[in-house]
Amino acid sequence: MGRQKYFRMDLDDLLESLKLGENKSILAATVLNKMSSHSFDEACDYLGRVLEGGKISEEQAQRIKALMQRYTKWR
Repeated sequence: MGRQKYFRMDLDDLLESLKLGENKSILAATVLNKMSSHSFDEACDYLGRVLEGGKISEEQAQRIKALMQRYTKWR
């Protein structure tokens, strides 16, 4: 993943616009950690678990995933 600083800012803006409340900071930190330390697939798996837990909607998960894809480097 490249441009981590810009990804973090865009992720914060997106999560703020999605009105996630108290889940925002936990979600942002976990997605950022999974994207930078692990892989895109692990971050998607985490989003799936959060979605199943009912903390975010399908539309919110898709918007977050689209942002993650935009900042992912495929090799």
